[in-house]
Amino acid sequence: IFSSLSSQPKNCNAISPQEASRTYDIYASTYDDLDGGSIASSLGIDDARNKLLSLARGNVLEVGVGTGLNLQSYRYCSSPPPKDSYSSNANVSNNYMGDCVTSITLVDISEQMLLQAQSKITFLQNKEVIPKHIPIKIIQADATTQLTQLFGENKFDT
Repeated sequence: IFSSLSSQPKNCNAISPQEASRTYDIYASTYDDLDGGSIASSLGIDDARNKLLSLARGNVLEVGVGTGLNLQSYRYCSSPPPKDSYSSNANVSNNYMGDCVTSITLVDISEQMLLQAQSKITFLQNKEVIPKHIPIKIIQADATTQLTQLFGENKFDT
C-alpha cells in the first residue's frame, strides 16, 4: 500500500464547466437528499451551515448556490434600508448593514440547480423566511472563470 503512495503522481483532469453543468443538471431534483436531509443533520453539517452563514453581512455573493440549501440559514435584515443608505457602488453603508444580509447574489453553473434555488426562494419568501424587500439576483455562470468579469472586485461584503 505504501509503495503506491510514493510513486510519481498521476495527472488528473478536472471536468469542464460544460460537463459540470450537465452533471449537476441531472442531479438537481434530488441534490438536497444528498447534501441536506437527515444524514447531513446527523453529521452536524446543518449546525455548521447555520453557524457559518449567520456571520454573513451586507451584500452577499454565494458561489455554487446549487439548489439553495443555504438560503434559510442567512440572517436577513427585517426591514429595507433607508433610501439614502446606498453608496455610489450600490453597497449598503456600514451604518445600516449591522448584523444582517441586505442583498444576495446567487451564482451556479447549472441551470437546473438555479431553477431549484428559484423555487426555494419563492417558498421561503412566502413563508416569510426571506423578506420580500431583500434583493436577490440569480446568475448562471462559471465560478472558475467568470466572476471577476461579471462583478469586478470588492463588490460584495461577504
